[in-house]
Amino acid sequence: MIEQATEISGTFTLLLGLISGISLLVGGIVNMNIMLNYVSEHKQEIGLRKAVEARIDKHTMSSVLYVLSILCFLLLLPANARSQNNKGSIEGRVVDRTTQQPLPGANIIVEGTPMGAAADLDGNYFIKNVPMGTYQIKVSMIGYQVEVKTDVAVSTNRVTMVNFELKPKILEGEEVMVTAGYFDKDGDTPVSAKSLTPREIRSSAGSTEDIFRVIQSMPGVSVAGGRSANLVVRGGAPDENLTLLDNIEIYSPLHFSRSGSSMGFISIINPSLLEGVDFLTGGFPAKYGDKMSSVLKCNSKKATEPVIIPIVNVNLGGFGLFLDGPLPGGGSLVFSGRRGFFDLITSAMNRPVAPQYWDFVSKASYNLGAKHNFSLVGFYYLDQIDKTGSVSTGPSESGMKYDYINLDNYGGAVGVNWRYLFSPRGYMLTTAAVTENGWNSVHTRRFSSVYHFRNGIAV
Repeated sequence: MIEQATEISGTFTLLLGLISGISLLVGGIVNMNIMLNYVSEHKQEIGLRKAVEARIDKHTMSSVLYVLSILCFLLLLPANARSQNNKGSIEGRVVDRTTQQPLPGANIIVEGTPMGAAADLDGNYFIKNVPMGTYQIKVSMIGYQVEVKTDVAVSTNRVTMVNFELKPKILEGEEVMVTAGYFDKDGDTPVSAKSLTPREIRSSAGSTEDIFRVIQSMPGVSVAGGRSANLVVRGGAPDENLTLLDNIEIYSPLHFSRSGSSMGFISIINPSLLEGVDFLTGGFPAKYGDKMSSVLKCNSKKATEPVIIPIVNVNLGGFGLFLDGPLPGGGSLVFSGRRGFFDLITSAMNRPVAPQYWDFVSKASYNLGAKHNFSLVGFYYLDQIDKTGSVSTGPSESGMKYDYINLDNYGGAVGVNWRYLFSPRGYMLTTAAVTENGWNSVHTRRFSSVYHFRNGIAV
C-alpha cells in the first residue's frame, strides 16, 4: 500500500502541475487579448501610449504568475521522477515439480513487504516497482508445499527471474484404517540429498564458482588431492560417482582428468548454465546404475528471455559467454561457451607448460502440444597441454626438452530427451545419447564411444 500511495501521490502532483501551468497559460493569453481590445477601443481618446500604460500593471502580474507556474512545474517533475528510480521487477514461472505443468493461482509474496502477485493461467507472474535490495520470495498454493527462495537480488531497472517448482502436499482428511501386508516396501526417496542453487554456487567461499569444489565442503566428501576437484564420497574412488547433465551421463566431468587418476581441477559445466544441482550421497534409486558412491544431477536452465541476449562473465574458471532466448517455431535455446586463460599467464611468464581448455554446452527445447516436450542436449570439451617457452634463458639449460608433455584430452555427448505427460500426476522421461571420449599424446592415442538409453516413469 505504501508503494501504491507513493506512486499515486507522484502522479497526482505531476497532473496538478500540468493543470496549473495550462490554466495560467490560458489566463495570460486571455489577458493579452483583453489588453489589445482595450487599446483598440481607447486609442482615439487617450492615445496608444496611455492605453498601454493603463493595462501594463495587469499584464505584468499575469506574466509573473505564468513564469512562477512554469518554475513550479519544473520543480515538481524531478520529484515525480525520483519516485520511480532505484526500483526493479521480479518475474518467473510456477510449475508442478513432478509434471512440470503450470500452477495458475499460486500466491507469490515478497516477504517483509506488502508486494506480491498471483500466477496466471500459464503459471507466469510479475511483480513491478520492487525497491533495490535482497529479498525472500515465498510461494504457496493449496495442495502444495510452501517454498521460499532466499537471497533474491533486485537491481535498478532490471528484471530478476525467479522460477519455482512446487512439491505436491497431501491434504489431511478423515481417518482411514490401513492394514499393512506381511512384507514392507521401502520408499524410493534418497536418505541423503542436498540441493544447490546457482546463487549458492557463486557465493560459496573458495569454490571459484565451480560446482565440484562447492560439494567438497559437504559432509562425507573429501578431495582426491590438494589441486584436484575430484570427489571422494564415503571412501569411494572418483570414478564411482555418477554425473548427469539433463539425464545424460558425463564420463569425464573435469578438465585435464583421466579415468583412474586424481587429476582434474575444474568442471566442464559453466555454473551460469545451471538451474539447480541435486547431490545424492547414499540410498539413491537403482535407476542410476551401478555407481557406488554418489549421484550428481545437473539441470540446465530454461530459456526465459523474449530475444536472444548474450551475457559475458569472467572468473577464475575463464572467459564465459551465455546465450538465452527463443527459437523459430516456439522453441527455446540456452548456450554456454568458456575458455580458460591459464595458457596466457604461463606464456607471459615464459614457463614450459601452457594448459588451455574449452567447453561448450547447448540445449534446444520444443513443446509439441501440452503433453510432449523434446530437448536436444549436447556438450563438448577440449584440453590441451603444449610445451612452450623455456625453464631458463641461460645457455646451460637451453637444451632441456619437454616433448612428452604435449597432450590433448577431448570428449562430448549428444542426446535427446522426450518427456511425455501421460496423466495429471505422472510423466515418462526417455533419454537416448551417445558419448565419446579420447586423448592423444606424443606416443599414444586412445578413443572410446558409449551409447546409452534411459527410460523412467515418475508419479
